[in-house]
Amino acid sequence: MSTSDEPVSDDPTLRPAAGGDIRRDPSAVPGKSREARDTASVHPAGSRGDGPSPVKSVERDHQQAPQASASTSTRRLRRELIARSLSALALAGVALAATIAGVTSFAILICFIVSVLCWEWGRMVRDEDGGVTFLLHALFALLACVLAALDLTMLALVSLAIGAVIVGATRYGNLAGVSALGLFYIGVPAVALIWLRSDASHGLSAVLFVFMIVWTADTAAFVGGRLIGGAKLFPSISPNKTWSGFLTSLVAAAVVGAGFAFVLEHSPHVQLAMTGVILAIAAQIGDLCESALKRGYGVKDASGLIPGHGGFMDRLDGQIFASGVAAVLGVAMNWHAPAQGLLYW
Repeated sequence: MSTSDEPVSDDPTLRPAAGGDIRRDPSAVPGKSREARDTASVHPAGSRGDGPSPVKSVERDHQQAPQASASTSTRRLRRELIARSLSALALAGVALAATIAGVTSFAILICFIVSVLCWEWGRMVRDEDGGVTFLLHALFALLACVLAALDLTMLALVSLAIGAVIVGATRYGNLAGVSALGLFYIGVPAVALIWLRSDASHGLSAVLFVFMIVWTADTAAFVGGRLIGGAKLFPSISPNKTWSGFLTSLVAAAVVGAGFAFVLEHSPHVQLAMTGVILAIAAQIGDLCESALKRGYGVKDASGLIPGHGGFMDRLDGQIFASGVAAVLGVAMNWHAPAQGLLYW
């Protein structure tokens, strides 16, 4: 019942307004029922027929976004793995060739790597690409390598100590300490590897054993951490390292260590497996120490010389620690023949 004195219009485009006035409804279309008009208001012109619904398009975009993100992440991981693998294979090939060729070629390779490591150390801790400190750092590290190749290992270690004092004297405060530390960090493992390789009877086998353990542990830690994941090892130092990767590296190192015994005559499987685990732990500690050093100086990589890895220090951080530990184990078992002491307990 209308409250207006005026008659109610039969025109469907008109609707009663407040106060009883009759006004034209802009949403109404003459000749259409109320249901048709309601449908038209929900699906305005141009939204039906060939074109998709805007609401459905937004929903589909939201559903496709995570899929696109996952696809991009997968492609990025694949490229990273390819770059890391190619770089690692190239470095491994050069290292194996120089190691097998003899002590001289091996020492030359170590000298080259030492020079690069000294440069990367200076870039990281002193934020400089050269200078007097770098030259002294590299000079004494190379001198120690030459002395080790000449079977003057003790003199090589003494030269490192003297060089650390001189290098530290070129700087003040904390830079003096870290600059001197860098000489030991780089020089001692280099001397250790040359000393092991110089063993005429077991030097080649000992160095290959150390290489195989570290490479296996590094690869197993990366793959295990990616595939298994789980709790972080030391998130404050290295957020990407996991306990699953760490344990995977130990198991892989033990297997490779035991398997290496088949290559040697009368070599104990259990002892080499244990040695492999010890070297794998040393490699993981070296990796964490280098991560802590980089985090302390606010750098992501020591350099960008190696695709997929960063710098030589980033690639060899585990090798650096494991080489020193291998030499200590060898000396503890046999002072006069450390390579034999490493392989035969």
